[in-house]
Amino acid sequence: MSIQSSTQSTVSSSKKGADVFVATALYWKVDKSCILNNLKFEIKRNKITGVIGPNGAGKSSLLRCLFGKNKISSGSLSFNDKNIYDYSRRELARNIAVVLQEPPTQFDMDVCELVSLGLIPNLKFLSFPSARDKQRVISAIADVELSDKLHCSFNTLSGGEKQRAMLARAIVQETKILILDEPTNHLDIQHQIDILHLIKKLNITIVLSIHDLNIASIFCDELILMDEGEIVAKGFSRDVLTESNLKNVFKVDAKIEKNSSRVKQKITFDLSKLESKTDSIFGNNHE
Repeated sequence: MSIQSSTQSTVSSSKKGADVFVATALYWKVDKSCILNNLKFEIKRNKITGVIGPNGAGKSSLLRCLFGKNKISSGSLSFNDKNIYDYSRRELARNIAVVLQEPPTQFDMDVCELVSLGLIPNLKFLSFPSARDKQRVISAIADVELSDKLHCSFNTLSGGEKQRAMLARAIVQETKILILDEPTNHLDIQHQIDILHLIKKLNITIVLSIHDLNIASIFCDELILMDEGEIVAKGFSRDVLTESNLKNVFKVDAKIEKNSSRVKQKITFDLSKLESKTDSIFGNNHE
């Protein structure tokens, strides 16, 4: 997981619409291959939007379009009511924080030093971090439960610990828009839930790709379901995570159970095919 630096949005709040990103007929191609095909979507301000789909669906490619890493081949993509390519790369970096999936291979610094890098975009030229800035660093490290690793080398951390350190760095930036590619990758279930609770409490615009559909249903305000570079469905969880969509996109049979308010859902997958394959390999008596 790597990170692009960011600060609070410089766009006047009085001019901001309800949508942070708006895409129409968006295509992204590599050579002659169409990776993203005719996408149309909106990302709402101060909401958590989850991008879901099987491997190779185009989730990461879409996220990279949102912060300017992938330049779209055709169509339109606006950011804060302005064409995204009317911004300089520096302007985009000052408005959008990005935490990518794989951690850097080498960072010759300890956790405190790494997280402190998140202060840099907000510091004035030739100024130094204040006492408040330093406290923000300590608090962010505590939020991701790495206080015991404060002065440990980043290179000695596990994959999950590196992810949490990079998220702490993003939090310190106090950005208004955060894009995360598989933020729960390498994390055990406890830390997945803790990190997503932390992300939700930030109360900012968040776009993240995520594989766990039950977690996506619980934590995301809206979902974008992708398959083979196209958007299959978008909207509230109850409208996107349907049994037919799971069958058509993920090629699995599943049962959708809604709670009494019909807002949250629980997905139970049919494992009978897996059991049948196991029986054929090991025989019926494999206790």
